[in-house]
Amino acid sequence: MLGLALTRYVLRFPASMALEREEIVDWVGPTVQRYLTARTL
Repeated sequence: MLGLALTRYVLRFPASMALEREEIVDWVGPTVQRYLTARTL
């Protein structure tokens, strides 16, 4: 999340700036969901 924010809002990389909100959610959402709901050992 911090890396995405850094490249999008601070460094303003064209590739991350071009992403729409829905694309970001589709791309990052499953990973965040897995971190929040994964079973731990």
